[in-house]
Amino acid sequence: MRVVLIAVPYRLYEVYREACIGAPVLPPVGLAYIASRLKKDGHEVSIIDCSTEGLGMRELKDRIRLFNPHVAGITANSPLYCRALETARLIKGVDSNIKIVLGG
Repeated sequence: MRVVLIAVPYRLYEVYREACIGAPVLPPVGLAYIASRLKKDGHEVSIIDCSTEGLGMRELKDRIRLFNPHVAGITANSPLYCRALETARLIKGVDSNIKIVLGG
């Protein structure tokens, strides 16, 4: 099974990164843990960290279309909830058969 794990675009992170020259890039460790377990179980996994990679919604849509996942996991903690719902709608627009999982 192909699974994409998405850290949604987060504008506050982008503002912080621009204001702090040399600010550390913090990878989505939780998604990496999930990806590791899925890979051990034989699944094909892709992590998309939109803020770190500088991806907007259009680029995210292209990446999802290219990977063609069966399942999409989206980070959805409180500050990112609305963006996570927007991302879920975008994914369903690519392929309504992709299963969506929210967490965080």
